[in-house]
Amino acid sequence: MKGITNVYTDKENNYWFVAYSKGVQKLVQSPYREVKTLQGNSSGKSTYCYRLPDSSVFVNTDARYYLIKNDSAKLLNLKTTNASGKWFYWNGELWSFVNGGTLLNARGEKKKMIPADTSSIIGGVVTKGTLDRKGNLVMSARNIYVFTKSGEIITTPVFYFSDKIAFDEQNRYWSFDRSGRVEMFELANGRLEKKRTILYDNKLLTARSLIHWNLDTFLCGTRTSGLLFIKIHRDSIQVVSSITRKNGLSNNFILNLERISPGQIAVATASGLDLIHLEGTDTTIQKLSTGINNYEPLVSMAVDNRGNLYVTSEFSNKLFKYSAGQYDHLPQASDAYFYSIVNNGKNISTADHSFSYLQNNFLFRIAAPTFLDNNNTTFTFTFRYGSTERVISNNKGEIELNNLAPGDYSLLVKISYSGNIYPEKYLDYQFKIRKPFWKTAGFIAGIGILITGLIFAFTRIYFVQQLRRREAALEKKQAIEKERTRIATDMHDDFGASLSRIKFLSEKIQLEKSNDTTLGNDLGKISRYSDEMAEKMNEIVWALNRKYDTLGDLVAFTRSYASEYLSDSHITLHFRDEVTEQPLNGEIRRNLFWC
Repeated sequence: MKGITNVYTDKENNYWFVAYSKGVQKLVQSPYREVKTLQGNSSGKSTYCYRLPDSSVFVNTDARYYLIKNDSAKLLNLKTTNASGKWFYWNGELWSFVNGGTLLNARGEKKKMIPADTSSIIGGVVTKGTLDRKGNLVMSARNIYVFTKSGEIITTPVFYFSDKIAFDEQNRYWSFDRSGRVEMFELANGRLEKKRTILYDNKLLTARSLIHWNLDTFLCGTRTSGLLFIKIHRDSIQVVSSITRKNGLSNNFILNLERISPGQIAVATASGLDLIHLEGTDTTIQKLSTGINNYEPLVSMAVDNRGNLYVTSEFSNKLFKYSAGQYDHLPQASDAYFYSIVNNGKNISTADHSFSYLQNNFLFRIAAPTFLDNNNTTFTFTFRYGSTERVISNNKGEIELNNLAPGDYSLLVKISYSGNIYPEKYLDYQFKIRKPFWKTAGFIAGIGILITGLIFAFTRIYFVQQLRRREAALEKKQAIEKERTRIATDMHDDFGASLSRIKFLSEKIQLEKSNDTTLGNDLGKISRYSDEMAEKMNEIVWALNRKYDTLGDLVAFTRSYASEYLSDSHITLHFRDEVTEQPLNGEIRRNLFWC
């Protein structure tokens, strides 16, 4: 075929063609097919089937009756005027329910049933016939009917309408009726005796079909809740697990159940036939009706001696057959891949591996087509970040990761297919979220260098200022010491010279005591020298006194000194009255004064 790019096969041996510009096309080769050779004229009669003790299957297809065994069908002749009844096969003969609780066989013989159950007869009690573990045919409605292999008919009422009876390993009879009641019966001495009664929430179960699973566990097909695994306790029941549309069932309304093999359950729903494979905790669901585009409700099922399953529809009088094992082989593995990777709302490629710190939200979607039971494919996501590992499993094939911190990440995806129809597959993706620039090593190193430089600069400025303060203090101290030394030197020189004169004059007075005139002169000199010493002391004190540290004080002191000094020379001095108050320290005032 021109333009075909890929061809796949699934477990049902269907071919899937992927063609350019044509999409995906399916070529059906299903083991589940409609059996048209045994069907009647679709006149509106009921179609139903059930298994017989010899492993053959009795089929009623629109008033035609067959026994199917070893893949061959035998037509049963019905010679009676009452052909409108619902006929069933028991102990080698066809029998029918008639009004008044009477059984009529094909030869016209009648057998009375007590109690009569006309309402349930009209409702179709024969559509879900089943065998107990001893090969007795059992039907139920408002009563349980046991048609024994020895030809007896045993009946007992149930509390309300019961669609199907299940049998445990001890051949005890279990009824889950529609009112919310579990009843257990034992068949002994030609009677059915009720042994236990348990009430349950009929809104939860809404039982429509029942089979025994193992020990104290039953599979219950419900009206609204799908398939429930029910564990029986002494006075209560427990829903252990469930299989619903979320897990891949075609419909949550289950009309009948049939166990084909230890791990294989046929489920008749309001939308067709599903086949459930149970292997440990792994569940695979095949929607067989989808393969033949038939979605009508199915009502009765039976398995023949070769494991083939026969199914009848509820309204169209059709008979279907599932050929077990006909296509039981491992199909070609399909590819698994990243269907999409969304980063911050935008699709990206698997070639993108580096993102900024703001691009930290991801949505990964995985595609792993099985063409069989995608709902039960398990995706195990192992997400690693540094030494941290996180594992998430789901059936959606997607994982969302938000607000990721900067760092290196890896995502490993393990795809496990239901029923192990394909080998496990793995996908991986590594990516990195970069740090913001202020958290990079270069930026941090630069900030460190800058801070170190600032600390060094401020430290240097501080110590330089401290050094300058110390130098200024030292200079000030040295200036004070220098001033003190100068004052001491001046005082020493001035006072020494004056004292030397006074000493010299005193000695001279002692030597010249006789001369009064000379004595008077010497005493006058001593007095004058003493005045000079007082003036010099005055000048030194004036030079040191900070109260006079202005230009005006210098001018005033100079004017006073000059006036006194020139008082005897008849010289007149003139000074300006207005002098700027310019600050002058003691040393400058002294030097200017002595100039």
